[in-house]
Amino acid sequence: MTPIDPPRLHGSPLGSAQFKSHPDDFQVDEVLGWTPSGEGEHCFLWIQKRGCNSNDVAAQIAKRLKIRKRLISHCGLKDKNAITRQWFSIHLPGIPSPTAEKLQSENFQALKITRNSRKLRRGVHRGNRFAIRLTHRPPPTFAPHRASPRLRNRAPRERDLRCIHVRLRRPVCHSW
Repeated sequence: MTPIDPPRLHGSPLGSAQFKSHPDDFQVDEVLGWTPSGEGEHCFLWIQKRGCNSNDVAAQIAKRLKIRKRLISHCGLKDKNAITRQWFSIHLPGIPSPTAEKLQSENFQALKITRNSRKLRRGVHRGNRFAIRLTHRPPPTFAPHRASPRLRNRAPRERDLRCIHVRLRRPVCHSW
């Protein structure tokens, strides 16, 4: 046994693939678990971004709106090398919400703009939903001689080949 060839619980791998070889291969959606009220002094932005992290987006929004960055908050940090959709809140009492065109950037765009009476705080969201695409993989085949005894007598099902959805904190979605 070497670090390169560790022992395996269910025998040798049935295949190989690359993970996150391109930003499109990894997608993250933030799930609030509640709906913004539609009125209040905090502007909520549902942002889709690619190639920049959450703090970079907050800084760009602050620059475009000519406000201090500390007036912008978000629930958590999202991956830079992925397509991510997450909520941002901006404290704008008595000021109308910005338009999607004013917030448009090469790296991000506002998909939805609404209002709420409270700002977003770190960790208040219900969780994140992930979609992962594995690339550069050979076509799926069923090799009964390489499968664990429990799996040898069943044929592969369509669900075995779907994207994997990971749930964090409380259950967000059930993909099976």
